[in-house]
Amino acid sequence: MSGTTINENKRTRKLSYITPDGGYGYVVAAALMIFTCVTFVPNTCFGLIYGSYLAQIGDETRSVTTVTSFFNTAFHFSGIFTNLLLQKCSERTVALIGALMIFGANLGTIFVTTVEHLVMTYAVIQGLGIGIFLAAILTVFNLYFDEKKKVVMGVGQSFTVMITIFYPMFVKNLLDAYGFRGTVAILAAISSHVILAAVSLHPVKMHMKKVVMTDMEIEFDLRQEC
Repeated sequence: MSGTTINENKRTRKLSYITPDGGYGYVVAAALMIFTCVTFVPNTCFGLIYGSYLAQIGDETRSVTTVTSFFNTAFHFSGIFTNLLLQKCSERTVALIGALMIFGANLGTIFVTTVEHLVMTYAVIQGLGIGIFLAAILTVFNLYFDEKKKVVMGVGQSFTVMITIFYPMFVKNLLDAYGFRGTVAILAAISSHVILAAVSLHPVKMHMKKVVMTDMEIEFDLRQEC
């Protein structure tokens, strides 16, 4: 908690800045939901999207296992890079780096011709991008919420579950209408929304609430400083 001293009607008052716990924080929460719905949810349909194509170019079962293994490895390994990035850059910049990696990887996947190509784009680049973005946006989310954090997170998770239930039907309809590459292209376009989610992550200091501290709070604050 930080504060500044003001003079009001010849009486000293101290302004305290507290967590928004709402307000613009709901935009950040929406950004988190968008990120989850265009990254983690599509991953649950990996076999449905890529299974038939992988069967055409090689062993479907082995290829699916290989790609998902590399994805999980890259995702968990991203923490090393994220820690270094957050020490040097703002959370929004780090999230934007992750968003560009995610979108770029999905664009590259449109032109996939081999399992190795899919491993590089879908698994390695996207896995790193998702890991980097997730760390940045969760950091910002925790800065914006205090008492309402669990409620907002619960609402977001409920929405994500609803999307997850209907997503396989959505993908099946895309495959029937546009084929494999058309479906991947549409999903890549949808994934571009992570860039908007990253840009929306304003520094929390821009939206901190200002409250006037009582005399008792000022006295307690002064004792802590001493």
